Amino acid sequence: MESHIPKRTNLNATSRKISFEALKTAYLQAAKIVSIYGDKYLPIFERLEKEFIERKKKRDILQRALEIADKNPI
Repeated sequence: MESHIPKRTNLNATSRKISFEALKTAYLQAAKIVSIYGDKYLPIFERLEKEFIERKKKRDILQRALEIADKNPI
């Protein structure tokens, strides 16, 4: 008998497709949710914060590299 339960999707693959701006919005919304509804939502906030910080760091490093390359042609 075939099951009608949908298969789980790979959330890690999905999360890589989220834009930086969408991630930032979710991060800010999660902070607001924690402030209103309490610390039971901290795990969600922590996960978004970790991803946001990692993406921001990578984005900042890339920006620095591009600026250096523009100012210093080989």
